[in-house]
Amino acid sequence: MKKIILPFFLALGVYTTAQDISRYLFEKESHSILKDSQTVLEILDHKNFITTKKYTVIIKNKYADYLKNIRIYYDDFRKVKKANVQVRDLKGNEIKAYKLKDFEDKVYDFSNIDSDSRYKVLEPSLTNYPFEIEVNYEVHHSASLFYNFWQPQYYKMRILNAQLKVIDQTRSNLRYTTKNIAEPITTEEKESTTYHWEIENIDPIKNESFNRQMEDYFATVILAPVNFEMDGYQGALSSWELFGQWVNKLNASRNTLEDSDIEAIKNLELQKESSIETIKSVYRFLQETTRYISIQIGIGGYQPFESKMVHEKKYGDCKALSFYTQSLLDIFNIKSYYTLINAGAEKKDLDTGFPSPYFNHAILTVPIEKDTLFLECTSQTKPFGYAGKFTGNRKALLIDHDKSQLINTQRYTTEDNRQENNIHVAFDLSNGASKVTVTKNYYGTEIEHHGFLDQYQKTEKKKLNWIQDTFDFGGAITIDSFTLFPIQGDIFPQGGFELMFSNKKEAVKRGNRMFISPYKYMTRSPQIPNENERKTPVRIRFGYQVKDRITYTMDHSNFNIENLKDDLHIESEYGSYALTIEQQANSVVLNRTFQLNEGIYAPDEFEAFKAFLITVKKNDKTKIILKFP
Repeated sequence: MKKIILPFFLALGVYTTAQDISRYLFEKESHSILKDSQTVLEILDHKNFITTKKYTVIIKNKYADYLKNIRIYYDDFRKVKKANVQVRDLKGNEIKAYKLKDFEDKVYDFSNIDSDSRYKVLEPSLTNYPFEIEVNYEVHHSASLFYNFWQPQYYKMRILNAQLKVIDQTRSNLRYTTKNIAEPITTEEKESTTYHWEIENIDPIKNESFNRQMEDYFATVILAPVNFEMDGYQGALSSWELFGQWVNKLNASRNTLEDSDIEAIKNLELQKESSIETIKSVYRFLQETTRYISIQIGIGGYQPFESKMVHEKKYGDCKALSFYTQSLLDIFNIKSYYTLINAGAEKKDLDTGFPSPYFNHAILTVPIEKDTLFLECTSQTKPFGYAGKFTGNRKALLIDHDKSQLINTQRYTTEDNRQENNIHVAFDLSNGASKVTVTKNYYGTEIEHHGFLDQYQKTEKKKLNWIQDTFDFGGAITIDSFTLFPIQGDIFPQGGFELMFSNKKEAVKRGNRMFISPYKYMTRSPQIPNENERKTPVRIRFGYQVKDRITYTMDHSNFNIENLKDDLHIESEYGSYALTIEQQANSVVLNRTFQLNEGIYAPDEFEAFKAFLITVKKNDKTKIILKFP
C-alpha cells in the first residue's frame, strides 16, 4: 500500500508545482522564478571548505537575461572542480547542455595590471522565452577568511524554494548573522554540526526609492569563521581587535624603503614648519607622482605591496598607496594608521556587532592636534583630507597592532553639504528673450552633485556637454561663457562655476501678460517616490541644503505680479522648505530654500516623507504671471 500512496503524493506535489509555475508565468511582478536552489558549505577545518551550489531558474523575459550568464569566481585560493549547465524548455525538453570545458576563462577586473582573480563564464545565446536553466557547480577553498554570503533572491524574482546548509566538521568554527529569515535548524552529529536555512513561496520584490541596502529587502545569511588561515597567515574573527591583529601581521615588514630612498625623500623638502603642512606636502607628492592600478595576486589581494616597490614603480592599489603614504609620514615622525573601510555612497555600513572581513577599500587615518584626517590615497585630484560620499559618514577599522578598533570617519552634516545659487535673468520684453547669468557654489559633499567635481579634469567641450546634459535651462539657449571657480578648502571643500547664456524663449507672452517658469533654474529636489506602500526604511546618508535666488529684471517697473502669494515656510522631520516671491522696483526676486535631513526613517513614516516631497515639488512648479498695462 505504501508503494502506491508515496508515488501518488509525489505526483500531486509535481502537479501542484506545475500549476503554480503556470500561474506565476503570467504575473507582472516577476521576471524570473527560482524553482529550487540548494547551497551547501562544508567546513573541513580552519583553513579548507567546499561550496556546492545547484539551482534551477526560469527566465521569463529579457529583463531577467542576466541570470542566463553563469559566472564562477576563482583564484589561487579557490578552485572550480566541476560545473554543469542544462537549458530546457518548460516541458522539460533539453535545449542545450554545457560542461566546465565550455566556459570561457576571464580576468575578474580588467582595470587590474595583474590579477589571479578570475572567473569561468558561460553566456549562452538564448532568446526564446520562457526557458529554464539548471546550474550545478563545486568550488574548493584553501583559504577561509571569506565564507559565503547567501542571498538567493534578486529584484522581481519569485522564489518557490531555496535552501542553505552549512556542515561544520570542526563543530565550532562557524559564526553567522541573518536578516529577514528565521534562525536555522541545527543538527548535532558525532563529527559535525549542521545548520539549515530554508525559504519558500517568497513573492517578488521591487526596488524602492531611497534605499539600495539589499539586506533590507531579501533573506540574507552572512557567514564568517571563528578562526581562519590564508597563505600561512592564521587569524581570528571573533572580535575586531583580533582581526586587526591579523591585518597588522600582514602589514608587518612591508615598509622596505632603504636608507637611500629615505634620504632622497628628505631631499625633496617635504617637511614643513607644522605637522599639518608636512602632511599636505606629502599628500601632494603622492598625488603628483603615483597613480592607482589594482594588483590582485594571491595574498596580495589582502596585503599591501612593499613600500619600495610603490616608490620605484609609482603605482599601486588602495592598500599599497595607503601603506606607502604611511611609510612616507613615518620618515617625518608623523603617526598614521592603515584603515579598512566599506567605501561607496550606497554601501552598507559595518555591522559593529558582527566582525567580518567584508571591506572593499583602504585609506589612511592621521590624527592631528584636536582633529583627525582621513586621506584617500588613490585619487590624483581629490582635495586634501576630503572623504566625501565615498568614505565619509561611516564606520571603519583602524589597524593599530593589538589595539585595532572601529572608528567614525569624517562626518558631513546636512549643514556642511549645501548649494548656494544665484541666477540673474535680464528680459527683453519685446520678445520674451533673455540674457542669463547662473552662479553656482557647492560646499561639502555637494561638490559631487551631478559629477561637478569631475569637471575640473574635463576638456572645454566636455564641460559644455555636461552643462547641456545636466541642466534643463531651455532648448533655445546659446552659451556665451562658462568659468569654473578654483576649488578652495580641504576637508570641507568649496567649488562652483559661472555660466552666461542667451535664451530666445525665456517666457511666454499672451496679450499684456507674461508667464515665467522659475522651476528650470531651481536646484531640483529628489524625485517623488512612485510606490504607494513601503516595506523598507527610507535611508538618507548625506543630508544637504539648497538656496536658490532667482532675479528677473525688466527694462521698466510698470508691471505687477498678478498671482502674488504669501510667503511659504514648511518644517518637517525630513527637512524644510521656504519660498518667497516679491517685486522690487523693476525686478522680481524669488528666494527658495530646501533642506533634506540625513536619517533613517521607518516604513510607516513613508507617507509623511512622500507628502513632504510632493508639497515641495508642487510649490516649485509655481508660475509667476506678470501683468503689464
